[in-house]
Amino acid sequence: MEIGHKLGNFHQYYDFHPIDGRIALLSEGVFEELWRASGSPAKFSWLDIGCNGGDLTVEIHRRMRREVPEAVECLVVGIDLDEELVRRASSKTRADPRCPEPAFPSPKSTS
Repeated sequence: MEIGHKLGNFHQYYDFHPIDGRIALLSEGVFEELWRASGSPAKFSWLDIGCNGGDLTVEIHRRMRREVPEAVECLVVGIDLDEELVRRASSKTRADPRCPEPAFPSPKSTS
């Protein structure tokens, strides 16, 4: 018998919870504010724990790039326990040449 939501993950999550509604919860300019509150570092990082298929992680990275100064190196890492979801997330960044490459390490690489 196959488990429907392995590790609590929902493989079609974004079909029911579109990115536009979720990213809209973050006020415009929030990443610049966070960057400034962090001391305006040359490298600015974000960790998305439980990234699922990576859709929100990718959009967060795009917003960060838009909101912080161009010279700032932005790093977004999405992690999830479900290897299949990590594979899906990684394939999205490779498939979209405009995507600024968030990282999705395999759960096995961290053990």
